[in-house]
Amino acid sequence: MFSQTAIFYDLENLLKGYALPLTSSENVPFRGILHALRGTGEVGRIVVQKAYANWADPRLSILKADVTELGIEPVQVFGFGRDGIKNAADIQLAIDAMDLVHHQPAVDVIVIVSGDGIFAALARKLREHGRKVLGCAYRSAAHHTFQAICDVFVSIDEPPEHTAETRGLPSQEVKAPGLSDPRNLRLAKNISRAIQLTVETVQGKIREILLGYVQDPTSRNSLLSTGIPLSTVKEAVGYFLPDFQPMLLGFSKFMEFMQCTCANSDFCIARRGDSEVVLVKRHHPPADAQPLPDLEPRPLHTPPVYLAILKAGKPSLTLPPPDQLVLIAELLANLPCHEVEAEQAVASLLADHPGRINPHALNLTLASLAEVGVLSLQPAQAPLGQQKLQLRAVDCAPVALLRSLRQAAERKIQSFLSKTDPEVLANLIPLPPTG
Repeated sequence: MFSQTAIFYDLENLLKGYALPLTSSENVPFRGILHALRGTGEVGRIVVQKAYANWADPRLSILKADVTELGIEPVQVFGFGRDGIKNAADIQLAIDAMDLVHHQPAVDVIVIVSGDGIFAALARKLREHGRKVLGCAYRSAAHHTFQAICDVFVSIDEPPEHTAETRGLPSQEVKAPGLSDPRNLRLAKNISRAIQLTVETVQGKIREILLGYVQDPTSRNSLLSTGIPLSTVKEAVGYFLPDFQPMLLGFSKFMEFMQCTCANSDFCIARRGDSEVVLVKRHHPPADAQPLPDLEPRPLHTPPVYLAILKAGKPSLTLPPPDQLVLIAELLANLPCHEVEAEQAVASLLADHPGRINPHALNLTLASLAEVGVLSLQPAQAPLGQQKLQLRAVDCAPVALLRSLRQAAERKIQSFLSKTDPEVLANLIPLPPTG
């Protein structure tokens, strides 16, 4: 085993000069490449990773998260992939590789991730300086001369999107706004989006997503070889369960939610290296993956969970602190019954009660009361300065306004959890004393 390794990525070669669409980070499978290289047994501690491209090109922005997570240094090469400076990335890569030979003699293995024949001369020169050279490229893009000169050459399979485009196969792309990862786009062919959020719906859709990954050959290979990044799973959950957030089930972080969801199943959440978190098969995790512990379900009848449920979907009820809610309801009850200018009414309330009303709390209260129909703000989508405000409730007493809000909140929470805790709800939406 050699002590230190440097890896140089020729992005123009991996993207075939941009002849292929860059729809997700899976189009440049950095993780798969690293897994394949480690599988040779020739790669030691990776001390240098550089990827050469015109990173100012907006099409490459989708790769920046992977580049950051994996510790790859993006090297800016202007004119990348353009006529007239076509080999700029190749030249810079070769310069940096030779510079490393002279300034970092402890680096024993140099990996060139490219299939370009132009790197045959570089590989020969690196070997003359006593370095072991590994090449790595797609099977269909590896130049035979470069392969022959490398000490070890690793051929990798092209991502499915590359293969289909290259062969001119009919596109079966699923248009799913919000999805970018090809694994999730393939899920969208067979999984429908949830219409209504309930605990049972969330659990069922998560099972469908995980089963879909197992049934898809490419995703199944990811599960077994590198794991599926948790960010990919999060994208799928967000698409198939609109308005979902982990706090709906008592978790502040998506990772913790998935640690609970995967408990007692064939899946688990694992950490690779210092930061990358992935979904893996529990009994067949990648060699470098450390499974994270399963977590128990969290209590659901708590204020944070209720607030998250009320905020998600329609009607969207974002409640202010209880004391502000009661105070504002009492002041709104004194408004005239006819339509008034909304902006003027808000300004008057704030001016008449300086320091008592939080402006943000006032806006939240008005929006929540409008959502449940006891207050009208028209036109609905217009700025506040163009809206008219009017109380719709027959009984405009503060307790009546808040009771209507509480009843709407109770219905929404019951639609998700099937029942409510009256005490928790009463603490969020208290009723002022009457009489």
